[in-house]
Amino acid sequence: MQRWMAVEGGRRGCRVSFLSRLHGEHATFDFSPRRRRPRVALCLVDEEKPSAGSSSSEIFAVNRLAMDPEQFKAEMIDFFQNQANYSNDFLRDPTAFLTTVKNAQNLDDVTRLSKIYTVTNTFARLPASAKPLAFDTLFYLLPEFWPGACPLENIQLVESVGLVFMAIYNERDTFPAQADALTPIIKRHWQRMLPWFTHYSYRRPIDYIYERALQTKQGMQAVFAGSAANFASIPALRDFMCMDPEFVRCIGRIWNEEDTDNENELGYCSRAMLLILANDSLRGRVVDAMAEAFKGGLQGLAGRALTHMSFSINSPVPHRINMSWRLSIVLLLATTPNQHPIQKILLDKEVVRLCSEAAVRVDKERDGRKYDHEVYECFATYLRCIRSLMNCPSGSQVAQEAIRSKHLEALICCSSITPYLTETQRKILEDQLSKHIPTYLVSKSTLEAALEGLSNLSTSRLEVAVGKTVAKDHWNAFLRLTFERATYLLYHKFLMRGRRGEIQICDTCFVSDDIPGHTFFRCTGCKRAVYCSKACQLKGWKENGHKEECKSITNKVKAGEEVFWARPNDAVFLQTIASLDFRRHIPGLKSLVASKFKETPFSSKKIGISADYSVYPPIFDAFILDDEIRDLSSGNPGMTSILDHVRSSRNKSENRFATRVRYQEGGKRKEWVFLSLDLGPISLDDSEMATSSLEPGVVVDVDGRRPGAVDVTGRSLATRYDEVDALYLPALMRAFCESIHPWQAVQRGLQVFCADDDWPFESDIFTDVN
Repeated sequence: MQRWMAVEGGRRGCRVSFLSRLHGEHATFDFSPRRRRPRVALCLVDEEKPSAGSSSSEIFAVNRLAMDPEQFKAEMIDFFQNQANYSNDFLRDPTAFLTTVKNAQNLDDVTRLSKIYTVTNTFARLPASAKPLAFDTLFYLLPEFWPGACPLENIQLVESVGLVFMAIYNERDTFPAQADALTPIIKRHWQRMLPWFTHYSYRRPIDYIYERALQTKQGMQAVFAGSAANFASIPALRDFMCMDPEFVRCIGRIWNEEDTDNENELGYCSRAMLLILANDSLRGRVVDAMAEAFKGGLQGLAGRALTHMSFSINSPVPHRINMSWRLSIVLLLATTPNQHPIQKILLDKEVVRLCSEAAVRVDKERDGRKYDHEVYECFATYLRCIRSLMNCPSGSQVAQEAIRSKHLEALICCSSITPYLTETQRKILEDQLSKHIPTYLVSKSTLEAALEGLSNLSTSRLEVAVGKTVAKDHWNAFLRLTFERATYLLYHKFLMRGRRGEIQICDTCFVSDDIPGHTFFRCTGCKRAVYCSKACQLKGWKENGHKEECKSITNKVKAGEEVFWARPNDAVFLQTIASLDFRRHIPGLKSLVASKFKETPFSSKKIGISADYSVYPPIFDAFILDDEIRDLSSGNPGMTSILDHVRSSRNKSENRFATRVRYQEGGKRKEWVFLSLDLGPISLDDSEMATSSLEPGVVVDVDGRRPGAVDVTGRSLATRYDEVDALYLPALMRAFCESIHPWQAVQRGLQVFCADDDWPFESDIFTDVN
């Protein structure tokens, strides 16, 4: 049984109850004390469902109206008496009653409301011929209440409109036009209609009207515009909407619309979805509906919508969602890179973080569950997402965020399901683990981010997890590469500090000023090179090539140009990597050159070696230096000095190499050319040629494997050579390659020389492929 409950506050308080028989219902008014002036709150409660009373009290407490208790009692008695009288008149002659009501002018609120009650409560007993007129009368009576401010506006209006909806809902098949007429009311007065969602009595008709409203774009706009601001303050409204699959599907439709540019709409639906996802009790009921909404793939506004969802401005709840495994799957599927917006959305740091957490969560929640195809598809999709991350225009910056956001951990962990993946999905995973992420370690800034990310990971837990998976070899290779290039980076920073004058480091023997007993002085020409003794200075000038280097630096300083080491860049760092790679792979490179240029007289040709770091492992190739010089010198005056130096070295006994280093970042392939080591005569005996797996004219890596094709369709391959004459000369590289392990050099400043094939790096960190 339903009852009205009014709560009024006064200093003393009172309780007034009276009974009005109207269709067998009891009306009870309870007054309880509150502080300050009297205030009234009205609730319609059901005595058969005690829980409804408390929730209704919460809802309608926000709309308390100040009113004198005696006036309130008098109006309610008058209201029920009028309604009883009108009911009798209406049933005796419905047509005459409705005609009189429609023609009436200046009806007071109580009279108008009583007549609405009369029509709606007796609607089912009307003859079919009178029902259209009854609808017209209701639409005539109802709108006058929208701008009004009658004291009982809240509860009376809710009840009256609810009864109208009940009447229309029960007759919706017979009178579809009248049902459609309610949609404009929803659009205009959604804010006032919100309390209807809080009472179970109106769920069915409201469901119907609500669904009709969501079928039009204008209706959806009205729903979101009215509901987003009230989600936090009306829990019952949120519960109702969250349980409605149509509401979630509607959000999906808005996100997928191509012709919508309304950021407010995106904000409304994104914040609403955030509130749903943040509620543990509701999340499970809407995840399936979300997945359904995302199944078609994200289009149009997908990127902006997901961005809103990840960190919605002024969101009532934090954007860090405690995700279930089902929700994680949905979020990952939502980032399917089938559409263009994924390239933009994945540039956002928060979206990257959200997707990374989802990937890790799915794998953790997957333990102990039955494997199903949806999980496999989720990971395969996410791996394609990672590929988009690595190939997006911002290049290494996004790669850094990927590593920092535990993409690496997610990939390693999820590799445990590879035995259950299809062959295509497994290849995608292998591709990500073995190529794309390590490729970016040629960038100094990304390597620093990788080291930071590795230091923050639980490496012991990862080692245990990875040791049981097919990713073990890939993970170990990644670690080796990371620490190997970190060693280069450490040396690079060490040397740059000396070049910038932060510390004193001898350019010849690499002794630093933290070793007592050494006196340092600078070259009088370039003012950059530092030596610890006259012997080191003489060796550096005659044997290590500082004579040419000093001249180049002096000319640049006189021209007002900035010397390259004032700002360490990836070009110099990459040069260091390439030099060491060539040094370690001397036998393989000799084999490559001999195989590719069998008929070339080396006495008259200069041979160059290139290293392509746009793939992993790097691709090494050989080329005729004269041909390369001819290609580069045309239209590039900046190459003159270094090319002249290459030509002048042709008649010397040593066999110098010009090395081109190339790596790809953000769709642009960058190249540098510089002089490299003296590798000695390039010749192989017949036995070596017979066992060589390298084919002439084929670009392969030093292990003899053909590299995978690099897709550069539609990309700008910008090649720059303007930094070339600022790079190190071979003598400086030689000194580095003949020095001790950089970490030891930093600690002890010692000098150790080694033969070409006796590389001093530790075998457990650096593995020579030969």
